[in-house]
Amino acid sequence: MARWRKEAFEKLPEFRKLLQEEKSLYVFFHLLVRELYQAYLRNDMEQVRRIYDYAKWCKDSPRGNDASDDLFTIAAVSFYEHLPEHSEIRRDMGRWFTRREIEGMKDTLLYHGTEEQFDEILASCEIENFRKKQK
Repeated sequence: MARWRKEAFEKLPEFRKLLQEEKSLYVFFHLLVRELYQAYLRNDMEQVRRIYDYAKWCKDSPRGNDASDDLFTIAAVSFYEHLPEHSEIRRDMGRWFTRREIEGMKDTLLYHGTEEQFDEILASCEIENFRKKQK
């Protein structure tokens, strides 16, 4: 079994059926963006966390030989590039990523997103920092 699939079964067991049907991590990640958005709408922050954890695991995995087996590339193209498409996600990314991480993903986030959307993501970092100081 591919590393990405095994890790997804462990981190995201509620998507077992989807994982069994889907052969491509590219497509699975594309579907995960939709599931992430739905989790935001349900305010299911535990599922949001686990989806982000899985995406980060793929991003931090050893690089592959080419785009077909490079989990970093697949996560960037099929997941991270699409996050700016949803305002719920943009407004909350500061909870899950540091400003430095977001700035490091700027080119990826701007591939389908706009400068205004990227600024909204950066603003979410400031809002999160404010929330943490209030606690």
